[in-house]
Amino acid sequence: GSAHRIARWPRPMVTEALPCTSCSGRLASSLTMLSELIGLLRAVGLMQRQEQPPQCPVAQPSPWRGPRRGAVVLFVDIDGVLHRAENGSLEFAPVLARVLRDCPHADVVFSTNWRINASPEFLINLLPAEVRDRIAGITWVVEGQSFEREIECLDYARMHGVEQLLAIDDDATLFSPGCPFLFKTERYDGLNDEAGARLTTRINSL
Repeated sequence: GSAHRIARWPRPMVTEALPCTSCSGRLASSLTMLSELIGLLRAVGLMQRQEQPPQCPVAQPSPWRGPRRGAVVLFVDIDGVLHRAENGSLEFAPVLARVLRDCPHADVVFSTNWRINASPEFLINLLPAEVRDRIAGITWVVEGQSFEREIECLDYARMHGVEQLLAIDDDATLFSPGCPFLFKTERYDGLNDEAGARLTTRINSL
C-alpha cells in the first residue's frame, strides 16, 4: 500500500521577549516612590506598623503613708486651730510641732476644709520640716449629714484600724454632743501654748 505521509507544518518561531528597559525603569521608580510615601506616613503617624493593644491605666500610688500601727491619730483642723479664726498665719503650727515631739507615738491626719482644694504637698508644708513625716493623710469629705466632721474621723479610723484618736477642732457643732474624742480649741485663741500643753497631757493619758 501506499505510505501515508504526515504533513509537517512549519514550526512557529518563538522569540524571547526582551525586557523593556524603559518599563523596568518606570516600575522601579514607582516602587521607590511608594516606599518613600509609606515611610513618610509612618513618620507622621498616619500609618502604624502594627496595631497597638489598648493601654490599661496605671494606678497611681497614694501620696499618703497612712498612720503607724498603734499611733494616736490627731485629726487636725486648721482655721481656729493652727491660727486664730481664719487669719491664715499658721502661727500655732510650731505649737503642734512641739506636741508631736513630746508625743512620739502621735500622727496627724488633716480634717479641714483646706484639704478639699489643696495638694498633698501644700498640706505637708504647713507644718515645720522636722515633723512633716508625722503627717499620715487626710479624711474623706462627708456632706449632707449631721456631725459630719465626727463621721469623717470615725470613717478614717475604721478604714485604717486606728484605736486611739483625738479631733482638734474649734467647731463643736460638727461633732455630736459630748463626743469623747473632741479636743476643742477656742476659735480666736487657737492651739496656743496653754492649749498645746493640755493637748500633750491628753495624748499621753490615752
